[in-house]
Amino acid sequence: KTPQNFYHFNLIARRFPNARFIFLFRDPRYILASYKYASGDGHDSRRYHPLIYALYWRSAVRFFMRLGRDSRVLMVRYEDLLTSASTVCSKLSDFLSTSIEQTDLSSLGHNSSFGGRGRRTITSTEAWLCQKVCHLEMQRLGYKPDDVRPRLSHLPELLIISARFLAFQLWRVASDGDSR
Repeated sequence: KTPQNFYHFNLIARRFPNARFIFLFRDPRYILASYKYASGDGHDSRRYHPLIYALYWRSAVRFFMRLGRDSRVLMVRYEDLLTSASTVCSKLSDFLSTSIEQTDLSSLGHNSSFGGRGRRTITSTEAWLCQKVCHLEMQRLGYKPDDVRPRLSHLPELLIISARFLAFQLWRVASDGDSR
């Protein structure tokens, strides 16, 4: 739940030399949708911008791909966990040198930013933008591109998102010393 900790990986790895690190990643288009429509505690739609989150996803994936030969790091696709839980649990068991029993994931409840509502998607323009930024990493991780194109009709929404994001970030920098 703290994906930004990859920025502190080297410090954490030095302080905990025997630690193991699991990087659970997901298709960036679904991450964008989650951030765009998330609500409730800890969520603020003003923080969402498709370009920023696409760049962030790409940055995290590139970081962990560079660590690929590090025996302390395992990358796990979220989609594989859902579709092949037993295979993923076996990899996790080997990686952690312990036994992990396969669990019926549906018994664990539903932790989604969409709650009981239907899944909402990003616009084709947002998906296109994400794919342009993340295409190499998506390809290496097995995510197929959607056949999408930017649409002029999405421009007003993108401009509103951009203005709201910029205003929020400027407010954060001005009012919160930690964000500087």
